[in-house]
Amino acid sequence: WTITHDSVGKLLVAIRAREPGNAWTPHLTPVYETKRRAYIEALHSRAVVDSQPDNNSMHCLPNGVPAMMVIPAPIGFEFLFTPGRVTLLSEESPPRRIYTDGRARSQDAESTYAGESIGHWEGRTLVIDTEAIDANAQLLIFNVHGSGQTHVVERVHLVDPVHLQIDTTVEDPAELADPWRYSATYEKSNLVMGEFLCDNKNNRERGPDLDLTPPSQTP
Repeated sequence: WTITHDSVGKLLVAIRAREPGNAWTPHLTPVYETKRRAYIEALHSRAVVDSQPDNNSMHCLPNGVPAMMVIPAPIGFEFLFTPGRVTLLSEESPPRRIYTDGRARSQDAESTYAGESIGHWEGRTLVIDTEAIDANAQLLIFNVHGSGQTHVVERVHLVDPVHLQIDTTVEDPAELADPWRYSATYEKSNLVMGEFLCDNKNNRERGPDLDLTPPSQTP
């Protein structure tokens, strides 16, 4: 499954707040709204300074939940259904293990980029409740990271045999003034899952610094 261009476009417009009153625009707290605006302004100035703003991908870090599900790239997702668990594989991020065996949430779950996901079925809709999301995971596509208190609920259902819809609600008391709700549609793909490899040793651009040292020669 890959996210549709239409969904990506609507999310990009909403997060950039180009349309006043857009229902998908996240209402950030003042501190994080400043971070969002600074990142967007840095993107706009790239043509002048020829430098990409710092983000997770520049450090070979995954986007994490929730941004990993809506990044504007043709990233493939695959759902594996086994007794008591749904495993969501991504070409770009770590796998998400969604436990549907009725277990309670861990009291001391380790924070990870994918978080701890507990799921249940409501008819033909898979409801995924995710907490314990690492603070380095990206809340927004535009490099606003989480606070370590992010809570994500996703409702996954088939629209038709070739279209999947995920309705998402994100809560974070440190970052969001109110719950952020948006939807995304995914298309079924006949392509094979690819392998995404990030080679950090060849990453030469980190924030404002550019390393022009020639690569080491190995026999």
